[in-house]
Amino acid sequence: MNSMSKQEESDSNKKNVSVITFHSWINGNLNFGATLQAYALCRALDEMGHSVELIDYVPEVIHAGSLPKTVYRKLFRAAISHKLPRAKREGFKTFLKENCHLGAKHYRSLQALRDHPPHSDVYVVGSDQVWNSRIFHGTLYPAFFLDFGSAEQKRISYASSFGTHDPDVKHKEKIGSLLKRFSAVSVREKSGIKIAENLMNNSADVTSVLDPTLLLEDYSPIAEPMESEGTLLAYIFDPTHAVIDLLRETAKKLSLEPSLIWDQRLPRFEGIKLIECHSPADWVGAMKGAAAVVTNSFHGTVFSILFQHPFVSILAGSKGGENRNTRLTDLAEKLGLDQQLIISSDSKKWVELLSKKIDWNEVEKKLNVEREASLAFLRGAIDSEKQARGVTW
Repeated sequence: MNSMSKQEESDSNKKNVSVITFHSWINGNLNFGATLQAYALCRALDEMGHSVELIDYVPEVIHAGSLPKTVYRKLFRAAISHKLPRAKREGFKTFLKENCHLGAKHYRSLQALRDHPPHSDVYVVGSDQVWNSRIFHGTLYPAFFLDFGSAEQKRISYASSFGTHDPDVKHKEKIGSLLKRFSAVSVREKSGIKIAENLMNNSADVTSVLDPTLLLEDYSPIAEPMESEGTLLAYIFDPTHAVIDLLRETAKKLSLEPSLIWDQRLPRFEGIKLIECHSPADWVGAMKGAAAVVTNSFHGTVFSILFQHPFVSILAGSKGGENRNTRLTDLAEKLGLDQQLIISSDSKKWVELLSKKIDWNEVEKKLNVEREASLAFLRGAIDSEKQARGVTW
């Protein structure tokens, strides 16, 4: 008998995989990093030969226990979404349709997912802070713990994040019971390993893997050309007057043009080149073209590394900053880039770090090791014959 051909072997290992993650709206907002990590995970699975569907789940506001709180949360979400430029809404919509294997059915609730679950061999809950209930005002969204489908359905977590060192106490028992249904669990931050293992009463091994955006080596297929060449590009959440002043001062010292990814011109941005990104493809193009980057964003840091730009990543110094910083410190430690993370707002320090030569060959070696280990986890988890662990629903 002839041995199975590579094509036949590939076809025999092909699975239908449904991914659920933050891919679009997060509490009314659109986030470049969230959509790009969804894109990257789906593309990685596609390149493994699987048939991929990104579940189009954009959760409605769950009742908050009282009418005033529920109304507040709905108004909060509406107020944020109302501020978004129409071009940005359309840009994200188009990007998702063209690049992300977006499913045809739109889900707004857990019940809808339970009533008509995707027909797949494997469910994967993807990365970003999908397990951080604080994003949704302390409400738990069980859909991101794959609380739908049959009891025998294979469930996998890839690089999911709690976004904190300590998840909301009131949800611990529920989260633990949901996680015990998984056949394989991985998290993004090292701190998440202990959290997940404790929640499952140490009944399963948990590993940390790379954010999906780091699984891909080449983003040229989606990068749109943007006018960011020769700029010190800032991708900053809440760019204060002080930060903008530092941007101007630092760019001048480095003989670069100060630029900022932002949707609207404000008085404090005088003298700053604004780069409007209406889609994740625009954002990737802007990041790719920059000469150097200043950011306080995790995915801003990720793409600075992928494009091998001189960069400064600003850590949160306020109360609760340790939780927000974990994702950055974990990544920097893995890749030997700890020195690029700072808390100080000092132009001299920014210039020093942006002028410092980074050994990108060494960074690339470390990244390749982490990338291969992460891809191996994903392949093994999907191809394994291990199913759900017999939990009765």
